[in-house]
Amino acid sequence: MSATVKIIGICGHPQHGKSTAQRFLEPFGVQAVDDSEPLRRLTMERYGLTWDDVSTQEGKAKLVSRPDYGDTVTVRQALGDLGKEYETEHGPNYWMERAIASVAPGSLVSFGSVRMGQAHAIRAAGGFVIALLDPRRPNSTHDFDQYDPDGVDRWVLNDATLWDLERRVVGNVAEYLGIDFREYWKQRQQAEMAASYIA
Repeated sequence: MSATVKIIGICGHPQHGKSTAQRFLEPFGVQAVDDSEPLRRLTMERYGLTWDDVSTQEGKAKLVSRPDYGDTVTVRQALGDLGKEYETEHGPNYWMERAIASVAPGSLVSFGSVRMGQAHAIRAAGGFVIALLDPRRPNSTHDFDQYDPDGVDRWVLNDATLWDLERRVVGNVAEYLGIDFREYWKQRQQAEMAASYIA
C-alpha cells in the first residue's frame, strides 16, 4: 500500500453517528468505504437476505432463521457471528486487513464500522482513528459491536446538533488530512449564513 494512502477509521456503537461522520468527510475527498461489504454479501448469500437486510438498521433488526446454528436471531447477530467465524479461522483483524489491502494507492478513505481490535490494524497502516460517543443512545451489548479504546486517536462527542458534530469530526481529523481547520470553518460559517439569507 502506498504511503500516500490515508485511512480514517471510525469506531462507535450502532446509531452513534458513524455514517454521518463519513458524510462530513466527503467534501475533503475522503471516500466512505463500507469495510464490511464482503461480510454483508457473504451473510446475504448464506441466509438468503437482501442488501437492505444487511445494511440498514431496520433490516439488521429483522429475524433470520439459521439452519447451520439451529436458531433464529436478528440479522445483526447473524452478521456478527459469521464475521467471528472467519476471524477465528483467519485472524482477529481478517476483515479490516482485507479492507485495508483493497485501498488503491493515493486514496483517501474512511471505514465506518471499526470494531474489536481493528483500530490497531488501521493505525499500523498509518491511519487515524476516531470514536463517536452519543450519550443519548444506548451502547450495544453485542460483543461484535465493541471496540478497543486503546486504538482510538481522538474521541468525538455527539451530544448536540449536526452542526456541532460536523465541527467536532472535521476538527479532530483536520491535522491528519492536512486541512486548515480555522479557514475551513470560517468559510463553512459564511456559506451557512449566506444560505440562511437566501432562504
